[in-house]
Amino acid sequence: MSEQTLAEIRNDLIETQQALLDLLDQANEQNMLYQQRSGEDWTPAMVLAHISEARQYFAHQVEEVLAATSGGKVGRMMDDIHRVQALKNHGHDSAEALRSQLITGHNKMIETLNKMTEDDLKLECEHITLGSLLLGAFIQRIFVGHDRAHVQQVTDLLRSQE
Repeated sequence: MSEQTLAEIRNDLIETQQALLDLLDQANEQNMLYQQRSGEDWTPAMVLAHISEARQYFAHQVEEVLAATSGGKVGRMMDDIHRVQALKNHGHDSAEALRSQLITGHNKMIETLNKMTEDDLKLECEHITLGSLLLGAFIQRIFVGHDRAHVQQVTDLLRSQE
């Protein structure tokens, strides 16, 4: 993945946010928000709840790296308690609640990016499994890449149930 500017990252996040909100509307209209596809662990609602929590969690981690005097730790394991709790606590939320959570998480990411300079993207951080990364690479991976992956996941979940 080539390095993106802050403006490019923001534009990508605006695009994925709209895609997620459109998918939420589609799933809700088709009564598929809580339907689990055969062979899949998550429903569309669970994916959206996960994205909402992850956005805020990782925006906070980016802010911690920005505040640190020497790098910072980023990332988390699949069994992280915040990740697991988001699925349990919000995987059955109403469409309106999921929409609100998606908007809140998106706004948090944009707010975090708006506090940054292009030079901040070159700060080093330590990912728990990938090792040393530039903050920009982490943001592209976890803000943009994560959103895109889950846009595709929800799209696939909805297609499989048509």
